[in-house]
Amino acid sequence: MRIPSIAALLALPLFAAASGCHDHTTSGLVAIDLGVPRQLLYVSDDLTAAKHGGGSTAESEIRVYELETFALVATFDGGGGVGEIHATPDGSILWIVATSEGTVTLFDTTTYDHVELDVGVRPVHSFISPTHDRLWIGNDGSADVSVISLADRSVVGTILTGAGHHKMAMAGDASGLDTVYVSNITDGTITPVGADLASRTNVVGVGPVPHGMDYSFVTKRVYNCSGDASNDVEVIATTDEVATSGNDRDTIVARIPLPSRCSFLHVGEDGTYAFASLPSSAQLARIRLSDHHVDLYATGAYPDRLEVVGNIAYVANALEASVSAIDLSGAVATVTIPVGNAAAGTTTEGHRSLRYHANRLYVPNAYDGTLSVIDTLTNTVIATLDGMHAPVAVAIAGPGFGTTYPR
Repeated sequence: MRIPSIAALLALPLFAAASGCHDHTTSGLVAIDLGVPRQLLYVSDDLTAAKHGGGSTAESEIRVYELETFALVATFDGGGGVGEIHATPDGSILWIVATSEGTVTLFDTTTYDHVELDVGVRPVHSFISPTHDRLWIGNDGSADVSVISLADRSVVGTILTGAGHHKMAMAGDASGLDTVYVSNITDGTITPVGADLASRTNVVGVGPVPHGMDYSFVTKRVYNCSGDASNDVEVIATTDEVATSGNDRDTIVARIPLPSRCSFLHVGEDGTYAFASLPSSAQLARIRLSDHHVDLYATGAYPDRLEVVGNIAYVANALEASVSAIDLSGAVATVTIPVGNAAAGTTTEGHRSLRYHANRLYVPNAYDGTLSVIDTLTNTVIATLDGMHAPVAVAIAGPGFGTTYPR
């Protein structure tokens, strides 16, 4: 295990011991002192990523930086093949997904104690419930989903869904979770799973490669990048819609054609628009959910993840060393912001993510081993953090705030 850069190795995690949970492994875990509890920048660095001749056999790591000065505070083990890293909305818990190790680590940002939980084979994506009490983990290699209780710090259920890379849409709101829709791209299915952790019959008529999905609390519908011949976004009813005679729940009630297949789809915070990246046509689609009107905007090469900040959509271009800043009103021309390289130049070499917080956009550059920090007031890079192998994800967490992206 890598020794933290500030020497404070304590006993086994306090909240692991206190929780009484039965599904965690604590071997080799130590509490890490990051000083006075505060909001910090956490970056997952996948040391196992093969690039420039290969990856390391060592455990991957989490690098921790001060938010204002970008000074390195500490590094600690994140687990084998660390990937996604997110925080609860109140910033109290950071969760870390270690893909090759098959674990999820819960990290307390006040006490700095942590507990490691075994989930399924090759966990790749994670989502938090609308009530912020459970994590849903998509296990790519075991065709199932693990559900973690944050209160108990334990895995409370495993649901068989289907094979392949899981994305999920959380149908519900702060008053409760109704259904989680799980995409299974290998099987070409979408499985509805109720809040009671019981799966229902797969949605009928789904395209062959269901991928990017999200839910709108305004329309009470799920929107899915289907991968069918028409490059549709499939519109799935999560309730029985009164305008029709049959029961519409878990059925496709409309299809929205796009010029090419969308890969990543995100519904805006007010629930009125969906935003989808179209890699093969280098475009961003904005879909008005009230009438399915589509506006298209040019991006860089192979657009991937995106963040919408006010009237600006920031799109991470995976096969181009840039981020596109698109004014959705059309009043200002798109700004191309140079950053580091995400991949070596082929679409098979992963994705590029980004994360927004307090007028700054954080962009991991996996192939370069750097992290670009963009000031969104000027759309310029104000800092570049280096010395990493393959940074893949970013979270900001601490008492009072956490950058939760997946809902």
